[in-house]
Amino acid sequence: MKRLLLVALLVSSAYLLMGSTWIRSYSIEGVCPYEYNYLSIKAYNVIPAIGGGYLVQGFVEYFDYEFWVWAANVFWKVDENGEVIWRRSGLRWEPYNIIISNGVDRYYCIASISGYSWMEIYDNQMNYIGSYDFELINGIYPSINDAVITDDGIVFAVQLYGEAVILKTDFELNLEWLGDSTTNHIVSGFTKLNRFNGGWIGASTGLIAFMDAVGDTIWTYDGNSEPYYFQDCILTHDNQVFGIGFHGVTGDYYLFGFDLTNQSVTTIPIDYNLYIGLYPPALIEGADGKLVFYDLGPNSEILRAYSRSGERLWSRYFSPTVCSSLGYGASNILTTDDYEILFCAVGYDGITLVKTDSNGIVVSNEDPILTPSAISSSHYPNPASDQITIDYKAESRESILTLEVFNIRGQMLYSCPLTGSEGSHQLSLLQDTDSRWAPGVYMYRVKDEHSGTSISKKFIKTR
Repeated sequence: MKRLLLVALLVSSAYLLMGSTWIRSYSIEGVCPYEYNYLSIKAYNVIPAIGGGYLVQGFVEYFDYEFWVWAANVFWKVDENGEVIWRRSGLRWEPYNIIISNGVDRYYCIASISGYSWMEIYDNQMNYIGSYDFELINGIYPSINDAVITDDGIVFAVQLYGEAVILKTDFELNLEWLGDSTTNHIVSGFTKLNRFNGGWIGASTGLIAFMDAVGDTIWTYDGNSEPYYFQDCILTHDNQVFGIGFHGVTGDYYLFGFDLTNQSVTTIPIDYNLYIGLYPPALIEGADGKLVFYDLGPNSEILRAYSRSGERLWSRYFSPTVCSSLGYGASNILTTDDYEILFCAVGYDGITLVKTDSNGIVVSNEDPILTPSAISSSHYPNPASDQITIDYKAESRESILTLEVFNIRGQMLYSCPLTGSEGSHQLSLLQDTDSRWAPGVYMYRVKDEHSGTSISKKFIKTR
């Protein structure tokens, strides 16, 4: 008999429902045609569906005790109330990190792994039409991170041969133009792309770039000298440009206001400290010009709203019954014309889709600031040279705690279960042959696997 060790997946059901807001979970039962013992499921994208409603995508892998068995991209079309219209499975055995639509009769699903990128096209019922390989068509190897559809093609945000670039293809991936290469890309090229005044805004780890209609650079803001690491950049309804990112040394977060006329930048501190997650954070515009930051934060918050001057207006969290992880795709959150907010996640019984009102409320979260975390931690010494001790405590005795440590780029370096709901853990910081524990800033997270809550703090490793 199949044993679902990672998640218990039920039939599609509503957790909460009131008015136009809701939280729903969608089943993957019956996707795998073979016997398996456990599975891993991730949420990726949610976009407006052709013909109304929403298209939700997840990725599921199945295993027996020793071997990988099966994998599939899974799609649900749901109506405005989150009710399932149909479910389909995609072809690829790797996740689509990007899904876009022409709004009429085509979905374009793009995957990019280690510089190898391809696209599958489906009709409005997710029936397969064709497949296109970027390298075979164009002879180049981009890592594609984001995409925007136009009337006559697709514009991609990529890393290409170590540079941050945008490029345009037709609908069969034939290259039409390749924009300027930019230096100081740091890690992954352009990771986010937005339209701007007939041109484009591209966000990379250390650079915000403003480009014309064919990708040639108009102006760039290089944050590496501070250093600032950027995560998103958006154009608001009143034609203002805002970005979000963090300081690479202190871990403090900032909003950035960009004035292209004067080519100047306003740096706006906000009350958020670096929490290195595994999901693409996003900045979206909320009601009344608010700026809403989407990320799984250190106290399990997912949505945080700020004024344009940096004042925190509200925070919302949806644990433990809803989210154990957020969407990994380029379109893991969207807003409606009425500034309602939708985001995808993994809950404890399947892929979850959450629709909130314009204030991030589903039913009864009336508290303008989120409830404090049920986990506490402290660490010493800080800075540390060869060893750090982490003290931890969870209020619930049923907690199952895990310690995870990340570098400044978000790469997990260390993970282990913790003993009991209260105690201490000694972590060796002696540098090994692969340069792990080199001097610098690190983050650790103590996470409750039972409830989904967590707390995160930073420490400094010295020589």
